[in-house]
Amino acid sequence: MNTTSSIKKLSLNELYDIFEMSQYDEFRADFSDDIFINRNNPTIPTIITGLLCLGGKVPLVYQHIVAERLFAKPFDDIDWQEMDAYHLMTLLSLVYLWMYPLAWTNIEGEEQIVVKGECVREVFDISRMEKVWEWANKLFEEGVFFFVDELPICTYDDIELGFIKNTHSWEYITANTLEVVGEILQEGLRRQERWEECRILHYKTLRYSIMLIKEQRGGEVAAAILKLLQKEWSTLKTWDAMGMNTLSENEIQQFENCLFNGFTKDLEEWKTESNNVHVFEMSTERAIKVVYDANICDSADWAAVVKILEEQGKWPKSAYSYAADYINRVCDKKVTSASSISRSIIYTKVKGLFPKWEIKELEQSRETPNKLRKYLKIGEIFTQAQNT
Repeated sequence: MNTTSSIKKLSLNELYDIFEMSQYDEFRADFSDDIFINRNNPTIPTIITGLLCLGGKVPLVYQHIVAERLFAKPFDDIDWQEMDAYHLMTLLSLVYLWMYPLAWTNIEGEEQIVVKGECVREVFDISRMEKVWEWANKLFEEGVFFFVDELPICTYDDIELGFIKNTHSWEYITANTLEVVGEILQEGLRRQERWEECRILHYKTLRYSIMLIKEQRGGEVAAAILKLLQKEWSTLKTWDAMGMNTLSENEIQQFENCLFNGFTKDLEEWKTESNNVHVFEMSTERAIKVVYDANICDSADWAAVVKILEEQGKWPKSAYSYAADYINRVCDKKVTSASSISRSIIYTKVKGLFPKWEIKELEQSRETPNKLRKYLKIGEIFTQAQNT
């Protein structure tokens, strides 16, 4: 195992110095459109970039140029979706390249480059472990929600590769990506071995992804994704798709059991939650409409409604943009804004919980009693409508 002090990683300029040697002229000409071919181009990856970091016949030094340029930028500055970095093959390629940067070394080994008599090869760098693990988790989780939002679907058949037309690309939420990442980070897998350890259908990952969707998007969305996979399962199984030919009968059966029987209690719970959400939505919208019809609120006064919903635990605090958009949608016109709600004195000069709102002692003025009475009246109209 190597540490930062025991290896001499190549800088980005050194990587480009090697890449600009004549032996790579043909590659540079063939892929001149890729943004990273020139060291002075901005770090804006494309789908071509994603393909070029997968390896194969792509020069090793260029794979590392791509990886190092991405690794040097803040995570949120990169459009990862554009280069399909959420796909397990791209994600695992990046993780491997990040954990095994090119370094000057006297030890010969696989994937080496000889530069002016000196040896350059991939060397494990334990100092990167924490950052790479964090980034890998972010990429995987963003990939889960990319799947939820886009529902990527196979548009053609390739039975040999496990692609069946009109079925979805489930690997974004079912592959054992993070398990393989963990093994790479423990210096447990070399280049080819990472692919050998991949399982497109992995029951633990399915559970992790579905529960993540539930946490972030709610039980109704999680249930819909789960039922979609259940619906496609017979087709996938019939054609041995999604890498089933690499799984044992026990692994396939375990995944199938978890898919159809492992979420029974969760689905019951989510159905109840969904019903409660629908009831809440109906009562909230009805109450907002009653307040609107009362013609009592100016733009900032809608903060009284927002504060009550915050106090009831039904809306998150300080989500003023969400609140304004919701109210405007229900009223079918713009009656308030995030800035109007946030600047309301109900948040700065009023204390207590409805219906026991009071003006703070040091905030008394000639206008605050009238404002308080108005807020209480709005609250009365709103809560009565909630309960009818």
